[in-house]
Amino acid sequence: MLPGFVTVPAYSNFKPHEITLEDFLRKWLTGLEKDGLYTGVNWSGKRATGYDCKPNEIAVRIKYEIENNYHERTN
Repeated sequence: MLPGFVTVPAYSNFKPHEITLEDFLRKWLTGLEKDGLYTGVNWSGKRATGYDCKPNEIAVRIKYEIENNYHERTN
C-alpha cells in the first residue's frame, strides 16, 4: 500500500492494481456503462468533493484532455 494512499479507514485493506489507460477506457468504462453503474471521482483526501459520473462522461473527458494536452505540446 502506498503511504497516505488510503484516507478512508473502511478501504484500508484495498490494494491498488495498475491497468492500462486503454483497458480502463475500452473495458472498464464500457462495462460500467453497460451495467448502468456510475463512477465515483474525487472521493478521498482533504479536498474530497465526491462526484458520481456516468462512465461515458469520464471517457469523453479523458479523451478531451489527451487531445488538448497533445495539441499544446506539439504547438
